[in-house]
Amino acid sequence: MPRPPNIPKRKLPNAQGKGFNLNSIDFLLQQGVLLHQQGKFNEAQVFYEKVLAQQPNHFDVMQLMGSLFAQTSRSTQAIELLDRALEINPHHPECWSNRGNALRELKRYDDALASFDQAIRLKPDFPIAYINRGSVLRELKRYDEALASFDQAIRFQPFSANAHYGRGSTLNDLIRFEEALPSFDQAIRIKPDFVEAYFNRGNALKELKRFAHALVDMDATIRLRPNYIEAYSNRGVILKELNRFEDALLSFDQALLLNPHFAEGHYNRGNVLQELKRFDEAIISFDKTITLIPDYADTYFNRGNAFKGLKNNEQALANYEKAIQLKPHYAEAYFNRGSVLQEQKRFDEALSSYDKAIEIKPDFADVFYNRGAIFQELKRFAEALECYEKALLHKPNYAEAFANLGNTFKQMFRFTEAVESFDKAIALKENFAEAHSNRGLVLQDLMRFDEAQESFHKAIEIEPDYPEAHWNLSLCYLLLGNLKEGFEKYEWRREVKSLSKHAGIRKFPQPLWLGEESLQGKTLLIYAEQGLGDMLQLSRYIPLVAKLGAKVVLEVHAPLAQLFRNLEGISQMTILGAPLPNFDYQCPLMSLPLAFKSDLQTIPPPTQLLYSNSEQLTYWQNKLGKKTKPRVGLVWSGSTTHSNDRYRSIQLLTLLPYLPSDIQYVCLQKEMREVDQSILGQHPEISFFGNEIRDFTDTAALCELMDLVISVDTSVAHLAATMQKMTWVLLPLCPDWRWLLKREDSPWYPSIKIYRQEKMEDWDGVLDKVRFDLEQLAKSKS
Repeated sequence: MPRPPNIPKRKLPNAQGKGFNLNSIDFLLQQGVLLHQQGKFNEAQVFYEKVLAQQPNHFDVMQLMGSLFAQTSRSTQAIELLDRALEINPHHPECWSNRGNALRELKRYDDALASFDQAIRLKPDFPIAYINRGSVLRELKRYDEALASFDQAIRFQPFSANAHYGRGSTLNDLIRFEEALPSFDQAIRIKPDFVEAYFNRGNALKELKRFAHALVDMDATIRLRPNYIEAYSNRGVILKELNRFEDALLSFDQALLLNPHFAEGHYNRGNVLQELKRFDEAIISFDKTITLIPDYADTYFNRGNAFKGLKNNEQALANYEKAIQLKPHYAEAYFNRGSVLQEQKRFDEALSSYDKAIEIKPDFADVFYNRGAIFQELKRFAEALECYEKALLHKPNYAEAFANLGNTFKQMFRFTEAVESFDKAIALKENFAEAHSNRGLVLQDLMRFDEAQESFHKAIEIEPDYPEAHWNLSLCYLLLGNLKEGFEKYEWRREVKSLSKHAGIRKFPQPLWLGEESLQGKTLLIYAEQGLGDMLQLSRYIPLVAKLGAKVVLEVHAPLAQLFRNLEGISQMTILGAPLPNFDYQCPLMSLPLAFKSDLQTIPPPTQLLYSNSEQLTYWQNKLGKKTKPRVGLVWSGSTTHSNDRYRSIQLLTLLPYLPSDIQYVCLQKEMREVDQSILGQHPEISFFGNEIRDFTDTAALCELMDLVISVDTSVAHLAATMQKMTWVLLPLCPDWRWLLKREDSPWYPSIKIYRQEKMEDWDGVLDKVRFDLEQLAKSKS
C-alpha cells in the first residue's frame, strides 16, 4: 500500500518582491518542498542540502530529507536524519510518522509501530499516521487492530482513498471478502485511477468465485498500469477458473514477457498447460519454476501430476516424493502418490500413502473414497463400505461416493440398498450418467427390466456416446429376447475400454463386415472374441459365411483348435496370438448374429463339430471303466475371473446332497477350486481327471461318453449342447443374456433343458428339481 509522506505545504515568496534572495534559506526550502511534492527527489535533495550547508540543524529540512530518503528506499539514512530532527523537536508528529515509514521499510515493524503510536499521541486526529500504522499492523498479522486503525483514519478523513484501500486489504487478509468490496469501491470512487484498489478488489472477487467481475478489475488494473506483472498473472488465474485456458496462457505469457524470471508466472503457466493436456510443455514450465525457486513443494506436486498425465508413473511418484520431502505434511501429495500406486495395483503401498494423508487431514473425503475403491477391487466389501461411509461423513454431497456405495452393495447382493445409493447419487448429480447406467444393472438383477431400460436410456440421453450404457442396454434387450435391437447395440462393446481389452476386440485397417458388402471371392477374417463358450455357441455362423462365397480365415483360442479343425466352411485356421494371413474384411465372432440379422425364429442350428478320434475315445472309455449305470458329467463351477462367477457357480458341498447314488458321476472340470478339493477327495464316486484333460478334444470325448451333462453356465454346457448331447443347464435368477427368461428350453440348442433359480441365490430349489429328474433318469436306464 502507498505510504503517504508528510510534506508541509508552504507558499513561495513573490519573485518580484522586495528583498528577494535566491540563496535565502526560506527560498531554498520552498524550492525543495515544491520539487519534493512533484516527485523530483534528486533535485529536491540538492536544495535541502543547500539549506543544511547554511544551517546544519535546520529541523524542517532534516525531517523533510528524512522523508525523502524513506521514499527513495534509503531507510537507514532516513532514520539517522529523523532521529537528529527529533532530538531538536521531539513533539513533531509528522517527523515520528516519517520515521515509522523508514522503520517499516527496514521491516523493523515493532519499532515502526512505536513511532506511529507516538505520532498519534502528539496528534490524535492524524489520519496519515493511522493509515501507516494500520499497514504495519497488517505486516504483523494483527488484523483486527489494523482494521481499527484504518477506521480511525476514515473517521478523521472520510475521503482518504488510502484509508479505504487499507481497510479493504485488511478485510481480504481476514478472508472477509464480501465486506472488503465496499471499501475498495469507495477507494476507487475517491480515486478512479487507484491501480492497487482495482487489483485487490479483483482478488477479493476472485476468492468469491465471481470470476467475470474479477476479470474486469484485472483488465482495469492493466489499463492503468500496463507493466503490472502480478495483474497479468492474476488475470491468467481468473481466466483459468473460467476455463478460458488459451486466454489464460496468453496472460501468463505477457507476464513472463515483462519478467522472464517471474517464478509464479511459470508455475501458473504450467498449471494451465496441464488443463490443456499439454503435459510435456507443462513440465518445461515447472522445470523453469524449480530453477527459480528450487524448494517450492507445490511445483513438484504439479509436475508429478503432469507426469501422471503422460502415464509416466515412476516420474510422477518421484515428484510426489520430493514434494513430501519439502513439505512433510502435504496431504494432497500423499493422496496423489497413493492414486498412482493404486493404478499400478500396488495396493498395500497405496493404502499406506492414503493412511498418511488421512493422518494429516482426517476429513479428506477423496482419500476415503479411493481407499474404498481399493477394498472394492480386492473384494473386501465391508471395508469398502466403511470407507465410502466415511467419505460421505466428511462430504455429504459426494455423489460419486454414493455411486460407489451402490456398486459395492451390488457386489454384496444387497440390491435394494444399491438402488437407494444410486438414487441418492442421482439426486445430488442429476446428469450422472454412470450412476443411471449402474442403477439399471441393479434393477436388471432385481428383474425390474422396464425400470432398468429407463435407467439405461436416461444415461444415454445425458451422454449419447456413453459406451457402457449402450452395452448394458444391449444385454437387457438380448436377455428379453429382442435380438435385433440387442445385437445392434451390442456393437458398442468395442468402445467399452475395459471390455474391449478383456474380450479381445481389436482394430484392423481392413473394413469391418456386418453383412452389407458382397464376400464373393473375398477373404474374411473371423477372429476370436470373448470366452470359449461364445466361440462354441456362434461357430454355427461360419458355414453360412462360406456359403456367401467367402474364403474364411478363422482365428481360435488354442484349447479349441483341435476341436475346430474340421469345422465346415473354414478355409484356413490360425491360433489366437499367431501372425494373421492377408484378408479383405474382418468380423469379430460375436458380430455374426448382427450380420445375419438373427432373431429368435431365425437362429441357425448348432454346427456339428466333426470331432472323431477313436484312440482318444478308447483312452477315456478305459479310464472310465465298464459302464454299469448311467453316466452323468458334472460342471458345478466356472472360472473365478468371470464377472458373473458369484451368481453362476455352486460349491460342491452344496451339490452333493442332490446327487442320487445309483449314477456314475464324472467331473468335466479341468480345474478345481481349493474349497472343493478336499471335499472331492472324500467322494470317490465322482471321477476327476484334472490335468489329464489337455484340451477341449478330451472334454469332447468325455462328453461323448456321457448319457447326460449337467453344467452351470460355462463353456462345457455349450460344447455338450453343440455335440447334441442331452444337457441340463443350471442358471441363477438373472442369467446371462443367451439363456433368455422364463423358459426351460433354448432357441440356441435343442438338446438343452434349463433349471432356473426362482429366488436370488436359491440353489436348493434348482437342485431339488435336478435330483428328481436324475432319479427318473436312473430308473429309465435300469
